[in-house]
Amino acid sequence: MIVDGATRFRSPLGDGMGVRTSVAALVIALALAVASPAALAAAAGGKQILTRAMGWEIELTAKGGLTEGGIGGFRLRSTGEAIAGRGSELECHKHLDEPVVSRIDREISATRPSEWPSTFTSAAGEAKGADVVTYELKFTRQGPRAATHTTSWTDLEAGRLPAALIDLVKDLDALKTSVLAACD
Repeated sequence: MIVDGATRFRSPLGDGMGVRTSVAALVIALALAVASPAALAAAAGGKQILTRAMGWEIELTAKGGLTEGGIGGFRLRSTGEAIAGRGSELECHKHLDEPVVSRIDREISATRPSEWPSTFTSAAGEAKGADVVTYELKFTRQGPRAATHTTSWTDLEAGRLPAALIDLVKDLDALKTSVLAACD
């Protein structure tokens, strides 16, 4: 029922008491309940406070190749904590600046991790020889909407990735190189 521009709802306790809530407040509450972290950050004037409060971690690993040891990996947390390695062990730590983490946060949102297929690799791509490198990208979101999304591909089929995912992977690889250089 609409009364003076406000909506009256019954109490969930069934006590017959009405609760007056403005329509605008109801719309804002509904929008926040279904909004993505990027949308929440945009609503906060571009600040990453709400996204960071939920927290996330993204990890790019590479396995296989001629030595079967891969070509290293990289992990980044929404707090700016980065760790990289040349082989299977991640041992080089560095804290990344806010603008770098914010850029990766925006790129993650653009790739829509919940829509990633489990793999971009076809059966033919898996059978292409011993020197093939297989990449895995894992994104974990913490908080009330906690979820983990993982996808993989081989170096032979990297062209099958969407442009936004290619951009993210290139940036993660460049950050890995930067973190490793700081440890040398």
